[in-house]
Amino acid sequence: MNALRLNITTVITTFYLSLGALAQASEGAAAGQASQAASSAAVESDPTQGDAGPSDPSARKSATLDDLGLDVEVDPLAYVMAGYSAHLGVGLDRFRLDAGVFGVDLPEGLHGNPGFQVRMDGVGAKFDVFVLDPRRQGLFAGVQLDHVAADLRAPDGSRDRAQRAVLGARVGWRLAVIEGLFVSPWIAVTHTLGARDRDVGDARFVESRWGLFPTVHLGYRWR
Repeated sequence: MNALRLNITTVITTFYLSLGALAQASEGAAAGQASQAASSAAVESDPTQGDAGPSDPSARKSATLDDLGLDVEVDPLAYVMAGYSAHLGVGLDRFRLDAGVFGVDLPEGLHGNPGFQVRMDGVGAKFDVFVLDPRRQGLFAGVQLDHVAADLRAPDGSRDRAQRAVLGARVGWRLAVIEGLFVSPWIAVTHTLGARDRDVGDARFVESRWGLFPTVHLGYRWR
């Protein structure tokens, strides 16, 4: 549990540091645009004047906030499998950062170990680029990093717990439904670091290093 708390803190810290970097980049771009506009206006009003002075800091701040987008997403399949899913996303231009938590009782058909009961809980972060539309619609591709804690229960009742870092690359499509609401089907190829087979009681749990994870997210965006 302490390791899970530590990884939640790490993911949140990384998320906000990345968000800060995006905001600074946006502010710099906005400042450049404002300065260029002020210079053009000054030249038009007085051709003898050169470049205009620094732009109004409050105008730069407003431009930065206007450029940022906010959205939330959930995975309905997680709730169907006695779990949960909640993701917060922040977007700038065609880029999006996502931090989320998730949990699920994994069916035997997905983990492939007869008689085992598997519970997975985790935290993660994603970074996506919307390839076709800077308004963050349509085709997107990105990478993800998750920390997953898996509770394994063997057929004889013996238990074990494994914690893993999972890397992934994903591709999907964001489709607007009505104002603000959207649906995002996507699929990821994942690689579990440190995956290994293990004995739990009298049974052996086989853990795969590579995986294919398809799902559909439902979401709402404010900008």
